[in-house]
Amino acid sequence: MCIRDRYQRRVRGNHWLSSWMATPRGWWALILGMSVAAGLPRLRVEGGVLRDEFNRSCILHGVNQVNKMPPFTPQAVGFSETNAELIAAMGHKLVRLGVCWEAIQPFPSREYDSGYLDQVFETVRMLARHGIHTLIDIHQDAFGFKHGGYGAPSWASLGEGPPNEIGFPLIYFGGGNISLVVDHDFDGLWTNQSVPGAKVGLQELYLGMVGWVAGRIRDSHLEGVVVGLEIMNEPFPGSAWHECTTSPANFSIGCREFDGGPYAQFVQRGVEAIRTESKQLIAWFDANGLHGMGARCHIPPILDSTAQLGFSWHNYDASDPTAPFENAQAVLDRGTAGVMTEFGANPNVSEWSEVLWIADKWKSSWAYWAWSNNPGFKFSNTSGRLPPDPREQGLVYDPSKPLVGKNLKWDAIEALSRPYPYLIPGELDTFAFDAKSRKFVVEFWLEPGLLDKSAMEVRTVHLLCSDVIYKTGYTFKTWLSVKGVTASALSKPNDLDLRIGFHGVAAPHQDKPIKVRIEVSPGGPQSGLD
Repeated sequence: MCIRDRYQRRVRGNHWLSSWMATPRGWWALILGMSVAAGLPRLRVEGGVLRDEFNRSCILHGVNQVNKMPPFTPQAVGFSETNAELIAAMGHKLVRLGVCWEAIQPFPSREYDSGYLDQVFETVRMLARHGIHTLIDIHQDAFGFKHGGYGAPSWASLGEGPPNEIGFPLIYFGGGNISLVVDHDFDGLWTNQSVPGAKVGLQELYLGMVGWVAGRIRDSHLEGVVVGLEIMNEPFPGSAWHECTTSPANFSIGCREFDGGPYAQFVQRGVEAIRTESKQLIAWFDANGLHGMGARCHIPPILDSTAQLGFSWHNYDASDPTAPFENAQAVLDRGTAGVMTEFGANPNVSEWSEVLWIADKWKSSWAYWAWSNNPGFKFSNTSGRLPPDPREQGLVYDPSKPLVGKNLKWDAIEALSRPYPYLIPGELDTFAFDAKSRKFVVEFWLEPGLLDKSAMEVRTVHLLCSDVIYKTGYTFKTWLSVKGVTASALSKPNDLDLRIGFHGVAAPHQDKPIKVRIEVSPGGPQSGLD
């Protein structure tokens, strides 16, 4: 039985998980499940690659989840164990979980709402029990509610005037018939404008909030579960956006002055705010909000004493979906880890399926936008680029309801459940998935020295092969470039997490990496060790 049939049978007509949790057995499982977080690989950045404690390189696939309506908690929108179970069953290992500045700091004093983050952290721990990493994203769209967006509290929106009726995302582009009010909100942030009733400027207040969140992650013992803290989603240049274009809707030249000036300074201060509170947390910074539409990246090198930096970037460039990958490389080449943290936003799979193939080619981690979407602001008419109902951007229309029928976008879920290499004991060379034949191929280089290690996990590869794709199971074959080294399956037949360990002794003169090729094909049972 494939996951779609099995999953819908379990949830149809009731929330089976809630009933189970009400039993003594369910409560004991909850208590014991807290230890699962300790078993989640602890990721760090090394040489521009995410690596675990066994030095294996890591690729992540996942989704975004942001509750954009008060009280802004994941629980309030219905994001629950049931949702996490399906995300995990897709083979996904990452949730980019949005938090809201307005909820954290409702007043300009430096007093923060610990209760709000406590609820967010409950979701982080719940995801960890399902083997899912969390990237905490301080999210914004068009700055804040006051002027037609989401994120900033009203006291921080310093632009004057009413919001423009054109809606998001066109509301960003002030000038002509579009109000400048949102641009002026961002201008206030980049220039550290004074805030009525506060002793420091707006940017200082924002970065103080960033540091406080980092400290709460540390104090909550979540540094090994949270894969990092993202300073700001889609930072927009404000009034300076005009320097980023040579013609309407062509942003390919990028924002040289903004990236290299006020934004670079903001990022540097944001990294320092995180480092003041945590030496271990990966500090993620975004490309400016126009990167997803093809803008070049001009952010100069960011300094970090721990070298634990991550670069978050988006891809909504339908005309050239390769351009955002190419533009991100300017930052990634400096030893910064990277994740394409948004793409998609459309139930029509053909609008973004090419991005998945390109991401494999670039060996890129990614998170789809979105698991669910509930903005409380108006959307612009984008001539089909985005669905008229923003809730249609989600894989789930309403996460509080049973995940069956029209509440799920099964075509998109299937496309996003493609197999990939999660943990690789060596250097990843290439991987690719053919959606038609459902054949998955991964190649990597295994260091001979790893065969001498006593811990088998050091020399084990993890491939995530969801039965959303392999409905009747899968077979696999393994080839190695040298003799004397063998591979064996450590996982059960057709397990979601295909684990293959390597044994033996390489020849005495074998000092070069060993080439490994693994092919996974539909069918069963598990076999094929050559």
